[in-house]
Amino acid sequence: MSSAPYATPLHLEPQRSRYLGGLLILMYGGALPLLIPLPLPVAIKLLLASVLVVGFIHHINQHFLLCGKSAVKWLVWGDEDEWILHDGNGKDYGHATLISSYVHPKLVVLNFVTEKEAKKRRRSVVLLADSLPKDSARKLRVRLLQTALAG
Repeated sequence: MSSAPYATPLHLEPQRSRYLGGLLILMYGGALPLLIPLPLPVAIKLLLASVLVVGFIHHINQHFLLCGKSAVKWLVWGDEDEWILHDGNGKDYGHATLISSYVHPKLVVLNFVTEKEAKKRRRSVVLLADSLPKDSARKLRVRLLQTALAG
């Protein structure tokens, strides 16, 4: 599959990312004032504002604070391309399937499908430059790129 240094299991424990927190505040906080000049009834504007607030709270808990019930606390990429995810509920999801990924030096997005009790569920892990130690982030990017080239 890959060269010897990258064939060992890769254990990742994402940390809070200040960049991600700032981006979420910028995106959601920037969208709220844009509702004011819209030619919509006040009730619709309030509904849209509440949707934005709920979305902000969900994404902050899920991807920044990592305290949501389905937030991925840690993940392991085994030597045979198997993934194990551990969520905020304390559940392990073995044999998670990586269905897609985006790799950039400052951002990695991993999209998984997990199966637990005959239920399939999509999960995403967003890792910015400050989410992982530099060495772990580099190993992850190299393995993802090697896997993409081999596949």
